[in-house]
Amino acid sequence: VMPTYGMSNSKTGWQGYSAGFTHEEETAYPGYYRVRLADGIVAELTATPHVGVHRYTYPYRRGEPAPVLLLDFGHALEGVDMDRGAISMDPAGRHITGWVHVSGGLSKVFGGQTIFVDAIVSPASQKAGVWAGSVTFPGRLSQTATGKDGLLSLGAYLRFQPPEGVTT
Repeated sequence: VMPTYGMSNSKTGWQGYSAGFTHEEETAYPGYYRVRLADGIVAELTATPHVGVHRYTYPYRRGEPAPVLLLDFGHALEGVDMDRGAISMDPAGRHITGWVHVSGGLSKVFGGQTIFVDAIVSPASQKAGVWAGSVTFPGRLSQTATGKDGLLSLGAYLRFQPPEGVTT
């Protein structure tokens, strides 16, 4: 999951959407993490034993591309293969479900493992789409993909149109 501004084919891989930060802009303690990214977006993360909660605050930027939330189903740690997956969103732009099959380390010996995602986004997005490979499909709400050589390019994006900043 990555907050950014604007969506293009270049943002279908982590090289196109990564954002810098400094350690001076971080706050961390057990159960909470906060960082202000170089583009001004504030990311806050917390978790329970079964749920992760993210909050992203986008500062208002008149004339700039709209705030976007990316869900990259194909990004994994080094040494982890991702061979297939699927993603689906409801037409209202609030509910995202999907899965990805991964294998690496011990799970590779046993045929890998399927990881499931079920996310609720608030507020609802104004526009949404998916990507497969390096191509975006604006308005498409579901996509399946098969990877090659352990690499998978699959994801979804939600675009928000805030009057003055937005928190998702």
